[in-house]
Amino acid sequence: MIPPRAPYPVVHLLFSLARGGLERVVVDLVSSLDRQHFLPLVCTLTPGGVLAQELRDKGIPLLELSGCKSVFDLSVVRTLCRYLRDNRVTIVHTHNRGPNLYGAVAARLARVPVVVHTRHGINRPHDRKAVLMNRVAGLLADRVVAVSQDARRVAIQFERMDPAKIITIHNGIRLELFMDRSPRETIRQTLGFGPNELLVGHVGRLAAAKDHVTILQAFKLVADKEKSARLVLVGDGELRANVAGMIRELGLEKVVTLLGDRRDVPDLMTAFDLFILPSTTEGISITLLEAMAAGLAVVATTVGGNPEVVVDGETGILGPAQEPAWLANAIVTLLRAPAQRFQMGAAGRQRVSEHFSLTTMAQEYQRLYKQLLHAKFGVV
Repeated sequence: MIPPRAPYPVVHLLFSLARGGLERVVVDLVSSLDRQHFLPLVCTLTPGGVLAQELRDKGIPLLELSGCKSVFDLSVVRTLCRYLRDNRVTIVHTHNRGPNLYGAVAARLARVPVVVHTRHGINRPHDRKAVLMNRVAGLLADRVVAVSQDARRVAIQFERMDPAKIITIHNGIRLELFMDRSPRETIRQTLGFGPNELLVGHVGRLAAAKDHVTILQAFKLVADKEKSARLVLVGDGELRANVAGMIRELGLEKVVTLLGDRRDVPDLMTAFDLFILPSTTEGISITLLEAMAAGLAVVATTVGGNPEVVVDGETGILGPAQEPAWLANAIVTLLRAPAQRFQMGAAGRQRVSEHFSLTTMAQEYQRLYKQLLHAKFGVV
């Protein structure tokens, strides 16, 4: 095979460009690649998504497929093969297991020299289909990236992936988005909150893994103890009707605000007094990093990559999932300790700046690309 020349076309393949942590990471990563060495391209298996226009505005080519019509749609593979050949793609970088199967198979058929796969979440051993698909993904890729050490451990222990093949690159965020935001009082007034109300914020999809059941059960207990406490839920999803119904059932309409999908999350973070993330599963949560970058103390569960982000007792409080009483107690403890919240928030901002910046993440991915190209062709 003839050695390619820089800039090397790199196509990122993912399911969609809906608003979410995985999608945010991909958009930020391709936007940060060194164009002297890498030419970014993006392909999605389904059309649309709120982040698609952002890519177009940045001049990054985007191919949106019409979706898969079967369990494994061969027409998608054929389309991808043509696309990879036409663009002389050097690296295919897939995100999560569905896109990996299509992307890696098409890459091998199109003789693309390098395939990288990133696992953004965690599938536990009882999910046999996920274990099998992740195992296949590991076999097809030249290198697998886990976004947390916990995800790497699961891949090795339960999916029997070669430890030499899987590395960890933590997600990173654009720190500058959380500097010099709109004044706190202005945002709170816009949202309809007064200066003496204590705002507990949560940002995430209205989906089972985010465990809004536990959030609302816990906040029922919080509201009984702290009359000035308010809960702000940011995000949308398939469980919106369920969440709204539970708010009514628990009589929380006056203390819980369901904002829906928002594009001003950095501004909203300035209005919060505390951030909570009591998920049942996580990779490296983008919203958790954003909250810490905004200087917020956090309460999170000890699942997935959360303990790699939050230093328990220093940048926030960690505890068990699906435990409303524990979550309520942690929230009340920090709401009643403003000095501790401030110290944790400052420590969290420093930690994210040092370990979870977009710059660091992009550098590590580009270092990986160069290592793999050097191994294949002796080029960098």
